Amino acid sequence: MCLAIVLTISGSVYGFVYREELQNTVGRSDLIKNVITQDYSSEPLRKVTRAVNIMQSELQCCGGDDPRDYIDSNWAQSNHENSPIKYAPPSCCKDYLRYEKEMTSCPIYVLNTDSSGEQNLNPGIYTEGCKTALSRFFEKYVIVVAGVVITIGILQLVCIIVTSILIHVLNNLYVPQPDDIVYDMARNQEKSPYPSRGDYYR
Repeated sequence: MCLAIVLTISGSVYGFVYREELQNTVGRSDLIKNVITQDYSSEPLRKVTRAVNIMQSELQCCGGDDPRDYIDSNWAQSNHENSPIKYAPPSCCKDYLRYEKEMTSCPIYVLNTDSSGEQNLNPGIYTEGCKTALSRFFEKYVIVVAGVVITIGILQLVCIIVTSILIHVLNNLYVPQPDDIVYDMARNQEKSPYPSRGDYYR
């Protein structure tokens, strides 16, 4: 138990101290973009797919840098390879949580209402990349989470100390009863194989 508390507090302190390094790793590397373009798939129960969907819907972001990361992704090639319209997963849409079971994809671009035929970025899609959103999330909540975990660890340690003190005090306050003393005296005199009731002469 003590080891678990020490490890919990140590991990929280480590995360607090190296939070900037963690932010830089997420915000400046292509880790998220590579996961999205290579590992994201149309299988909703796959761990990577579920994690990305949760990240995009909760942080209100899409792709690594922006929604266009999905244009050349494995997901797009498997689902919309010959489509003239470029799509992103449904979790990139702002109405995803409302129509989660009905949506299969989210168009990145929409046609202008005029006759120009030009495409504009879909106003119903999240335009911020998840690298920026995740970096901001860490900056905002890592300190809070680390503080809460450290506080819980300290409280657990205090509870263990108080419990140990109470057990020690109660053991010292124990007063042997007369029948217990008589029983042990009879056992010692007769050398009987009776089991002992404990040490009452402390």
